[in-house]
Amino acid sequence: MNLKKFMSGLLVVGISVLPAVSYAYSSGNFAYDFKYKLTSRDWAFDDNMKHLKMETKTTANGGAKSFKVELYRVVNGKANFISERTVNTTLNTTQRFGWTGVNKGTYRFVMKKADDGKHVVGSGKIYKSND
Repeated sequence: MNLKKFMSGLLVVGISVLPAVSYAYSSGNFAYDFKYKLTSRDWAFDDNMKHLKMETKTTANGGAKSFKVELYRVVNGKANFISERTVNTTLNTTQRFGWTGVNKGTYRFVMKKADDGKHVVGSGKIYKSND
């Protein structure tokens, strides 16, 4: 087998496995940068939990005081609204919040604020908890 065929085969295997690997993450870090609305990727949680938690840390707010984080459960590709939390955008301060009574499944988050042109930038973490 020559090197070219081997590398081509490896690339095909890598591309076909990548979506499954990225979909299986049940927690992790993320970044946000938006003026009005930002929709997350779908997050899969494979086992039961008592709480779904999120942390955010805003590093630039353009004068915006807060934004909302909406939680949706995704079933058969359809997103069903569960509830929302309001997040303070005080600079460089970690905000912790969560949802109780969520079960294993797939979830999506939507961050949004007034469409006023003010830019909100930061990072965060999403994770499950049984405490």
